[in-house]
Amino acid sequence: MAVKVTRMELFRLARQGLLAERGRDLLSEKQSVLLMEFFSYAQAIGPLQKKIDWMFAGIYESMAKAEMAMGRTNFERASLTSTDRFGVDVETRTVMGVPVPRLRLARLSEAREIPYSLSGTSSSLDEAFTRLEEALTAVLSLAETEFVARRLAQELMKIKRRINALEHIIIPMIRSRVRFIEDRLSETERETFFRTKRIKAILERRETATSS
Repeated sequence: MAVKVTRMELFRLARQGLLAERGRDLLSEKQSVLLMEFFSYAQAIGPLQKKIDWMFAGIYESMAKAEMAMGRTNFERASLTSTDRFGVDVETRTVMGVPVPRLRLARLSEAREIPYSLSGTSSSLDEAFTRLEEALTAVLSLAETEFVARRLAQELMKIKRRINALEHIIIPMIRSRVRFIEDRLSETERETFFRTKRIKAILERRETATSS
């Protein structure tokens, strides 16, 4: 690709280089902040998973106690007559400009607190269903945390590619063109200087010959 060898082109490229370096620096700053956010979410996944495992273990234990107290038939009947109580509300928020979802457990308006007939049931079953809401809230929190961590990781990869392109392709290319133009302009200035000097010497000799 031909490069214009002019002062205006040199100024334009120099300005372009400064903008590219500033863009690289801003992306590096954003990368650092996003890395901290990413590690914050990534480190929260393990403890959340352990909490959920512990919560569901308690729920299963309560259900096992309820089945023993009620008998399998009554337990299965209560399970079959239970209705859905919850839905999921999804909103969008941003983390450092990256759109991510916010997940919230929503109780259905028509749902009852205990979604089955209380007749012939065990308090252990009531306890299990009561604790289920808290467990489902934790599950949504884990899902949101994992999704945010994944989106931040994807954004970090995009930023890394942009920084690499600026650092290893665009900025070196601009600097190379700037050096080329500076060298050509310096060479042109030297040629002009020596040409002017020769012309001046010729004119001086002619003036000397004329006066003598």
